[in-house]
Amino acid sequence: MNKNFAVNDDTARRQGIGGSDAGAAIGVNPWKTPFQLYLEKIPVDKGGIVPEDISYKPAVKRGVRLEPEIIKWVKEDLGITIRKDNTTHFSDKHPFLYCHNDGTVVGSHSIAEIKAPSIHMRDFWGEENTDAVPPYYLAQGVHALACQPEMDGVDFFAYFDPDILHFRLDRSKSLIDAYIKKASRFWGHVKELVPPQPIDENDLIYRYFKKNGKYKNATPDIEKRIQNLIKIKEDKKALDLAEKEEKFIIKEFIANYDGLILNNSKKVSLSRVELKTINEEGFAKKYPDLIDKYRTILDKKSLKRDFPKEVAEHEYAKQSTRLILPK
Repeated sequence: MNKNFAVNDDTARRQGIGGSDAGAAIGVNPWKTPFQLYLEKIPVDKGGIVPEDISYKPAVKRGVRLEPEIIKWVKEDLGITIRKDNTTHFSDKHPFLYCHNDGTVVGSHSIAEIKAPSIHMRDFWGEENTDAVPPYYLAQGVHALACQPEMDGVDFFAYFDPDILHFRLDRSKSLIDAYIKKASRFWGHVKELVPPQPIDENDLIYRYFKKNGKYKNATPDIEKRIQNLIKIKEDKKALDLAEKEEKFIIKEFIANYDGLILNNSKKVSLSRVELKTINEEGFAKKYPDLIDKYRTILDKKSLKRDFPKEVAEHEYAKQSTRLILPK
């Protein structure tokens, strides 16, 4: 029998797909690809990674801090009571699916999801009282319904200061079946230790960072793409030079005027800003205590040279790749 576990229990989370994993598992999470989620799910000794600690990130801290207050405000503003839910819900039919609800709506068979997005995210949410929520939240809602067949829908409460907007996702068999099909395909990759296809640069770097010391023959298509890339880089360099030249000529023509008036009466203004900087050497001589207090740039090169052992304890590597094209 599956047991309850904390939302941040990384070891337990490897046993399946959780609600916050749903969007990444089916490829609709803009911040995490299926390949990245795959690495978080497979054992570390099989090439897996420890998930990044995101508890310190502003958006996450905002959500955690505001959730209890939003539950109170939902009661005050909308007259809806939410009961907290600390249970880990597992799907009986698909045991690799589990979820943690924010709560349940009292007097109904509905899951409650509390969201506290930044105000600039409002455009990603649609009309209130519909299921027009961002795709990664929609995936989370469908996932929760897949785990809990007794529930008839998900109520999303999104806090956009000062308003709380209410969105509703009703149970849909076709939607749940489609989600389970994609989630099962992803979990098959995890069980078989076969990574999903890379879909961005970071995926490629991690997937193919170890080289085998050999070269492979380019296909006609790849060779054409290489030539295109060379031309794009050449054109970009030429455009950068052309942009500098055009800017110089236009600024020289404006001289000490505020700007230009075009034939269509539109204006081109020349903004003038003094970019001030501190003479650190002179400031340090006069105010040595202040310079020590506010100097924040770490001399990593000297620190590594003088204390290599201590630095090694806290050193990490970020992998990167670069194409070296023929001249």
